[in-house]
This record gives sequence, C-alpha cells and structure tokens, in this order.
Amino acid sequence: DGTLLTSQSSISGTITMADQWRLHTSYTANGAAALLANWERVDNTNWSGIGTGMTESSGIFSFPSTGYYLIYISGEVYCNSGDGFGAMELHVTENNSTYVKAANMAVDGGGSGANRGNGSLINLMNITDITNQKFRTETDSLNSGSSIQGHTDYNRTVITVLKIAGSQ
Repeated sequence: DGTLLTSQSSISGTITMADQWRLHTSYTANGAAALLANWERVDNTNWSGIGTGMTESSGIFSFPSTGYYLIYISGEVYCNSGDGFGAMELHVTENNSTYVKAANMAVDGGGSGANRGNGSLINLMNITDITNQKFRTETDSLNSGSSIQGHTDYNRTVITVLKIAGSQ
C-alpha cells in the first residue's frame, strides 16, 4: 500500500525464520528462462536454519507464514566467450500466476573472452497471502554456453530468506 513503517510498535521484531537454498548444478539457458530446477536446501553441517523454512516446487518458492521477509540472492554467472553480459532476476507474484521483475543483477561478459562474476539481488516482501504471493528466479541474456553456476557441496548461487517481522 506504499506505507512505510515508522516504528516497530505495530510489528513483532525478531527473526523467526531463516532459510537457504542453493543451485546444486549449474543452469544453462539460451536467453531468458525461469530457473525451474536444480534447487536444494543448504545441507552443510554448519547450517540448519531457523523455524519453518520456505517450500520450493519446480523453482517456485512459497512462504511458510505471513509477515515481512528479506530475500537476498547471491549468484555466480559464467559468460561464455562472446557473451556481452549474463543476468539473473528475481520475479514475484501476487496472484500465483503473473510474475513481475522485482530485482536484477548483471555480470559483464568481457566481450571476446570468457568471464565469471558475482552479483546480488535483494528485495523486501510483505507477505499477506501465502497461497498467492511467491517468487522465482530467472536468467536473462545468457548466450549458448553461458550459465548460472551451482554446486552441491557449497554455495555458488544461493538464496537466503529471513522473516524479519511478523504481520502488521
């Protein structure tokens, strides 16, 4: 509704949920495409999350409860020789159908040689409807042979979601 909170008197203020998901296998697409596969919850021995985490189905992430969430994505992009840039985007939906771009990051492809780089995306969401409000990631401008990098043993492209406050 465009209203900024000016105090925490109307919200609860502790982190009650923290979750991480990573791309376990590099994702190659030609042009723009939703990253619908290759996501796994981070399972390193030093991470277990807090509270009830996110749900992922075919690359679409759903929230466990209403409230205010911080979504932070760090992505590693490999641009094949000749690819001008590679990009990753965060898309959100309010109606479980139509997705719109909420954040974007791009990595310079380097032109004539291959290049690898990192970028990040960040977004705040006020979740009032866990059935219809969701998010997914997409690629943009990846030429053949370019990819969003993943690994099953450590984070190369990772989504971190924190519930930073309860509902208003």
